[in-house]
Amino acid sequence: MIERRFARLRNVIALWERRESQWEAEFRALFEQGDGPAIRRLLEQARTLRRRRRALELFVERWSARCEGESGEWNFGDRRHGPGN
Repeated sequence: MIERRFARLRNVIALWERRESQWEAEFRALFEQGDGPAIRRLLEQARTLRRRRRALELFVERWSARCEGESGEWNFGDRRHGPGN
């Protein structure tokens, strides 16, 4: 069950990466139009999304490594946490 949640989070990361790949064309089009306010808005959106993507990547990397499979158990050193513990 927990592995499915991490898979969903990885899908979100992939969607955000695809969105990032579209920015260059959007910036170019806005620059050609001379739309400074739209460029600033897109730049702020890009910064926010990039920051969130990096944080989510770190979260998934850190916590999915502690997951031991479908049992839902987590390993914190010498202690186990999960259903029934």
